[in-house]
Amino acid sequence: MPAPMFDHIHEFLKKIEKKELARRIDAFLSIDIKSLSDEEIRKLIYDTFSISREDGSNYFILLPESGYYKKGTIFYRVRKSKTHIYPNDEFASVNDFWEPPAEKTKYGRINKDNEPLLYTTPAVPYIAAAETGVRKNDFFYLIVYDAVDDIHVSKIGCDIDYKKYNIKDVSLIEKYELINNFLKDEFSRRVEAGTEYLYKTSEIIAKDFFDLPEIDGWCYPSIKDKTSYNVCFHPCQAKKKMMLRGAIICKCIQELKVDSEICPACILCGFDNDGRPLLHKLGGEIHGKIFSDIIRAVK
Repeated sequence: MPAPMFDHIHEFLKKIEKKELARRIDAFLSIDIKSLSDEEIRKLIYDTFSISREDGSNYFILLPESGYYKKGTIFYRVRKSKTHIYPNDEFASVNDFWEPPAEKTKYGRINKDNEPLLYTTPAVPYIAAAETGVRKNDFFYLIVYDAVDDIHVSKIGCDIDYKKYNIKDVSLIEKYELINNFLKDEFSRRVEAGTEYLYKTSEIIAKDFFDLPEIDGWCYPSIKDKTSYNVCFHPCQAKKKMMLRGAIICKCIQELKVDSEICPACILCGFDNDGRPLLHKLGGEIHGKIFSDIIRAVK
């Protein structure tokens, strides 16, 4: 028997043909959502992934799976910089290490305009830099956080271990993979300047259908590498579940690839009496005690 969380989707997937499900997804993707309201998009999503029962009610199927990043996991955020010279106004206080202020926040993968959320990448600094569009000769801040508690995330478009749920029916798996691949593509879609309205779909899916109780954020595939993931934190949860280690000011000395050499220049760690971040040179005490593992990872 399948796991309980899959019980409600079996009848849905048995009642709908694979071709019909593919047709529905294709039809949704062909819609120009630019002028549609959130409520109209929400209804389209629901209609695409639901089917009527005999009693007139509907089955709905978007599987809200969850998982954990263990305490001690390192998370990264990257901010591009105009200069490697410090002090500067780009990093003037502790607030600059976390989510941007509301007035500087534009529509994103999971946030609306003026809704600041913290976007991070666990474990892989290259992905954080690539997601931010770091190019050859760019300077950037690699901000480092350590999880001080297990971090509970809702998994969207992530690989599903069907064996874990005792799912063996190949036709059922094939149908659900159509849905899962739709989610992977939607959450790793490249959105260019001027087309930020395309984020409406992923923002609604995350908040309406994958906002599980007591989660700290959402995990979804990277644009640059769909085998890697990003984590967007719920408001306030990042500061509850992570400790700021500091930041490394870096320069990308060649076009960014998985094995690119990222050249660290100096370190920001701790704050002075005025709340400004403290600058430390490579090779010093702070480097050895706090950042030695990260410097090795980015060199």
